[in-house]
Amino acid sequence: MQDYIAKGKAKTQYLLTDHDLLPLSYHKEQNDRGYNCMKMYRKWEVEQTAWQKYGGPVAFQAAKKEKRNAAKQPKSQSPKKKVKSSMSKAQTDGKHLSMGS
Repeated sequence: MQDYIAKGKAKTQYLLTDHDLLPLSYHKEQNDRGYNCMKMYRKWEVEQTAWQKYGGPVAFQAAKKEKRNAAKQPKSQSPKKKVKSSMSKAQTDGKHLSMGS
């Protein structure tokens, strides 16, 4: 029996995109939770695709390690953008603007 892997798990475990999985064959399987059917791919095909994308098994493992390390690093905090409010300053002060005379 062949091992199969769900599309979502294939994308996260093997660092692949939807575009990478397009040429691979799959079969649909009923989801345990009753939602839409899952696309199940042959695990060895997914692994081969990842190796091709990253340049071999060693390079693939290095890419996985790099991604794990990047996730552990705190993101640099960029300054927050100031957003103009839809209300004018006069309205926020409790004053109402009157149009005309």
